[in-house]
Amino acid sequence: MIVFHIFGREFVELMYTWFPRLEDFDRLATLTRYTVSTVILIFAFSLFYKIAPQQRVLFIETLPGATFAVISWQMLSTGYSVYVDQFSMFGDTYGTIGIVILFQIWLYLTAATMLLGAEINAAWPDHMRRTRYKTHFP
Repeated sequence: MIVFHIFGREFVELMYTWFPRLEDFDRLATLTRYTVSTVILIFAFSLFYKIAPQQRVLFIETLPGATFAVISWQMLSTGYSVYVDQFSMFGDTYGTIGIVILFQIWLYLTAATMLLGAEINAAWPDHMRRTRYKTHFP
């Protein structure tokens, strides 16, 4: 799925060469690519969050963390790619090993995003069961 998210543009270009009339629907194709990849990634993250814990978790309980993790991961990956393209000089400074460093930083940020989604899933049931305290304010 990550490959589809990354190489989706090349797939769309291939579809344009096979079916030239589809080029009129460029925005729709881009929107569809991101929507489909987001839905599939939310399902994959939810499945991971259901299987990974040692306790029984309902699939519906995994959706808040998975949705947060996927959307924040996509924004983080997009922002990181802009940073690498525009501002990073790792290639000039470190040479070939700079690619490995950039990849490890991206993996670290991805893991942090997945862990944050898992934390949201762990805290969500307690938050939903908590009773609202009445205050003296109307």
